[in-house]
Amino acid sequence: MSKAVLHFRKVKDSTGLANVAAHNSREKIIDGTGGFKLPPEKMPEWIRNSAAIEFNEGQVGKRSESIGKAWARAVHGANLKRKPQNNAAKGIEAILSAANGTFLKMDEWKKFFDDGLEWIKKELGEENILQWNTHYDETTPHMHIILVPIVRDHEKGNNYSSSKFLGGREGLRNLQESYFNFLKDKKYDFERREEGSKKKHTDQSQWKSELIKNEKAFEKAMEEFQELKKEQKEFFTAKCDELDKYKEELNNFNKHLKKGEEDLKNNKDSFQKITQEFMKDKNQATQFFIKYNKEIIKLPKERRQEVWNGMYDDMNNRITAINDEIRENKNKNKVVKIKTNSLG
Repeated sequence: MSKAVLHFRKVKDSTGLANVAAHNSREKIIDGTGGFKLPPEKMPEWIRNSAAIEFNEGQVGKRSESIGKAWARAVHGANLKRKPQNNAAKGIEAILSAANGTFLKMDEWKKFFDDGLEWIKKELGEENILQWNTHYDETTPHMHIILVPIVRDHEKGNNYSSSKFLGGREGLRNLQESYFNFLKDKKYDFERREEGSKKKHTDQSQWKSELIKNEKAFEKAMEEFQELKKEQKEFFTAKCDELDKYKEELNNFNKHLKKGEEDLKNNKDSFQKITQEFMKDKNQATQFFIKYNKEIIKLPKERRQEVWNGMYDDMNNRITAINDEIRENKNKNKVVKIKTNSLG
């Protein structure tokens, strides 16, 4: 559950009031048209997201009148029972916000600030508002409202008093309670403020110190991130080199495999050709034997035996030659298969 922020502070003198008003309106860096007066390198540190300045609302860049004139007009129009004392606070600044991430959309933040301004008008008087501004250009969106501390009473008359305006500690507790109940009625789901909390609003010097500290921590984290990024890049490059090497080896394997398949096919074709020639020779020998057998039988016994022996030797030599050629092709096929298997 998120927390709503409501903070009040006194602005002591006219110079302080002018500085607060100029800071809230971004008057020192934005001109009346919304453009920047200063170059980016001279922008103040509190601008965390200069691109979001255009979403700021209120008296931004150029006010219709100076905060001093607005204060004087409000005091003169109040018909005070007595003039403000010289040591009296010049104004009260209210700051409204919520925990970062409470709202995810710009419209939700704007509605929240509109409701907060409505509560300020109801609780502290619309006529006491000198200036209001919303800031979306810092880490967490928030609203500044500058008020003149006039306690208005139609019966007893109007008094200028910052202490009575806020009501002291008891009055501040009552304002916090009133604000919480107002937001609850508006259907916001905020955590109730702790009673007696001693948490203080961080002033700008503390904020600047914390910002510098956070920036150093961020720079260190970025250095570590860049180093990790470099290591990851080197690791990725090494893996890519390994992948290229494996790819080259795979291409070589495919080439050898293709050659092995071609050799195997050629030897198979050669084997089939030899087998066909053997069968042809066998048929021819059979036909020759059948054709000349009758003639051979007519020869004398010794001559007949000599012819048969010659035919046998010739046939045996041809069969031996064919068997040797078949055996040689089988050996070649075995070599091709062994090479192919070794590549796998």
